[in-house]
Amino acid sequence: MTSLFGFHDQLTLVSYVPKPGKCVLAVSTHHHDISVVGEAKKPEIICHYNATKSGVDNLIDHLSTMHTTRRKINRWPMVLFFNLLDVAGIASFIIWLANSPDWKASEGRRRRRLFLTELAYAMITPHMKKRAMVPTLLQSSVR
Repeated sequence: MTSLFGFHDQLTLVSYVPKPGKCVLAVSTHHHDISVVGEAKKPEIICHYNATKSGVDNLIDHLSTMHTTRRKINRWPMVLFFNLLDVAGIASFIIWLANSPDWKASEGRRRRRLFLTELAYAMITPHMKKRAMVPTLLQSSVR
């Protein structure tokens, strides 16, 4: 088991090889030294990540799968875009609830779905109104 550390300004990069053929890379702005833990000499950055990763797992496994934009597709830019939409929807809902904690409180578990629906309509409506005013689109739909 070996660790290799790299430092740049406020960033620390660690390359940790727990067993032959496996490499773990981590970047931290929190740790700024070469510190290892235990007999296995595991880097503290890796231990800190393992202790705090439940939030990311909860986001990816639970929250984003309940109401998702993902589709079965092999194009990685689209997969990345759909994932970005899912995470942005969750983050915006969390911020909205922090600012308006009583918003539709009686709806309970449906609040997130209602929020995402209203968010989608709020984002789509200006574009729909703008397209409705394009004369060539109005003529082609009448035919």
